[in-house]
Amino acid sequence: MDIKARIEASPMKRVQVGVIAVCMALYMIDGFDVLVMAFSANAVMGYWALSASELGVLLSAALDGMAIGSIFVSSISDVIGRQKTLVLGAVVVSLGMLGSTFSPSYEALVALRFVTGLAVGTLQATANVLASEFSNAKRRSTALALVSIGQPVGGVVGGLVTGALVHAFGWQSAFLFGTIITAVMIPVILLAVPESVDYLLARRPSDAVQRANKVLHRMEQPAIADLPAAAPAPARKKSRFAGVLTGANARRTILISLA
Repeated sequence: MDIKARIEASPMKRVQVGVIAVCMALYMIDGFDVLVMAFSANAVMGYWALSASELGVLLSAALDGMAIGSIFVSSISDVIGRQKTLVLGAVVVSLGMLGSTFSPSYEALVALRFVTGLAVGTLQATANVLASEFSNAKRRSTALALVSIGQPVGGVVGGLVTGALVHAFGWQSAFLFGTIITAVMIPVILLAVPESVDYLLARRPSDAVQRANKVLHRMEQPAIADLPAAAPAPARKKSRFAGVLTGANARRTILISLA
């Protein structure tokens, strides 16, 4: 039986549930990291005597970075792997939040928020793909819904936490809190999130069989002796975005993006 079909038909195992939980937690933290600027806007505006337009740039910097990161930077996960991309994204977000805590100027904070947004967008796109790849067919919709719910939940909880922190310790404390909770996720990702079998079968690194068998063992699936035959190469190489912007997918892509 095909490896992917076997995973699709099998009940969810502990490691798969763990991956979904980690992806949801990342979405919650990302929800906080993106909205922390809005939560501390009044304090930051007073701290540097910013105008309304300057505050607007500061508030939108992370969102601009998210858009670019999710569309363009997240494709790095197809090159280095899902797990490494999650770790790299969490490291960059942690450093961006730490730098924001000690930002010496408004301009530096804008740049740091943009870079943090790039990493957040990359994290979210990768976590969404990973949750789909580790879910079976029956639970995939539920898994993706739970992961997506993480962002507004993180925003609500983050707003309550930030309000208390800013009132007691100043706006920098909110960014320091974001640094800590994001950094905590790095070892969690390394321990709980194995590399995607889909990625290993598609990229086929030299040790793909050994790595795939480790993941399959954790998923309580039989080991494989060899990789399945690779799909035939396309007649001509298409753009990375051609598949979602042509044919029947074009309409779906546009409608989903508008939604």
